[in-house]
Amino acid sequence: MLVTESPGPIYEVGARAPRWWSRDRRGRTASRAPDISAMILRLSQAADQLTTRLRVLLLEREEGTWWPRFLREDSESESSELVATQHAIPLKLEPLTEHDLYAIASKIALRAESAPPTHAAFLGAMRTIDALGRPLFGMIAAQLLIEDAPALSGYMRALRRILRRESGRWRGLIPDHESHARFVLLITLATFAGGLTPRANGFSYLREESSAHLLPDVDLLDPDTYSALIGAPATPQTLPGLQPDILGERFVLDRLSDLATRLNATRMLAMAWSLQRTGFLLRAAQDFSGDPGLEVALDALPLEEPDSRTQWGYLVGNVARLANRSDDPLTLRAFARLRTLTRDHSDEMDLQNALANAEFVLANILQFTEARFVEAAAQYAVALEHASTGSEVAAAATNNRGIVNQVIADDAAAFADWTSVIEMTSASDEARACALNNRVWI
Repeated sequence: MLVTESPGPIYEVGARAPRWWSRDRRGRTASRAPDISAMILRLSQAADQLTTRLRVLLLEREEGTWWPRFLREDSESESSELVATQHAIPLKLEPLTEHDLYAIASKIALRAESAPPTHAAFLGAMRTIDALGRPLFGMIAAQLLIEDAPALSGYMRALRRILRRESGRWRGLIPDHESHARFVLLITLATFAGGLTPRANGFSYLREESSAHLLPDVDLLDPDTYSALIGAPATPQTLPGLQPDILGERFVLDRLSDLATRLNATRMLAMAWSLQRTGFLLRAAQDFSGDPGLEVALDALPLEEPDSRTQWGYLVGNVARLANRSDDPLTLRAFARLRTLTRDHSDEMDLQNALANAEFVLANILQFTEARFVEAAAQYAVALEHASTGSEVAAAATNNRGIVNQVIADDAAAFADWTSVIEMTSASDEARACALNNRVWI
């Protein structure tokens, strides 16, 4: 799964936009995937009536659980039509340069009629708050430096100050204690789920979940009231989570960490996970690495079904990739549970491949981040023990083990690894070409 900020695919479907088209500002692509999918289909079906080409650009943080819903993979004909209209593969936006980020900080200081922070101080604050160099965090870092606040603690205080203010506002809007508690849990659920959308019978599917009795009746919900609570437009078709994303993440992580709210928060997380395998935890791990709420969340996800276990396994690998440390406590705890889970369900090949992927991620950390080459070679072997023969993860692990073998001066082993990938007829052309290119240098 992509973990950096990236736009979705560009769709080119034909010509002039019909009259019902308007620019949509109502929340994230992920939370409105079915609506946007329907729009693309209508445009595609009207293409021969249009006189100029029309291109739709979808922007989203990652290619996550919303993507299959957007592609309508439960309908072969509609999915094929959507794929046929796709103009290009997803484009990946690289982080801003240090120069661009510092320019943002200087403008923030200028508006505040303050001297800009030094370049070194700003970059130090950015490394503390957000090593990925995203613009929003650059603005936050600049403001904290202007206020002479410690970067990380000041950042957390700022978010929690906003949340306290929002909590007071919610109590003013819904003074009844029971109704207030139900709405807060609905916001928690929607934030975990990346937004809630109706199905064939509206939101009645929520009533089938074991914790539904804790929520208000969503089919009778007043969208205006809900919009006033979350600070974003809501419609009968979409109930977004708390906006902006970073505030919503802090809100639910704090509820997971607080013993007084943890039980019901984990129930909402379990419901969101069962509904659509939410990508929330990956975004939260990216924004709040090492937060105590993440450990609670990983432990709380229900793993009774094979598909749930498999998705959780891939989630563990992605969380490890974000931590990028082989000794990260959350990574170590999650890996221990994943290995035990895989032993207990040794007949589930999809789960075995999920573990292979996670072990491969750990091997990459040992090789590329920590330069522990001998340990990395052994770790790639562990990944290969679980990977299906000829799978992409098997090809990638063998390719990278070949690189390690060359680094530790075992050219014969490196040559054998790359030859093995070249001969994998089921591997992708890219993996085989990579192995062929590597082998040339021996």
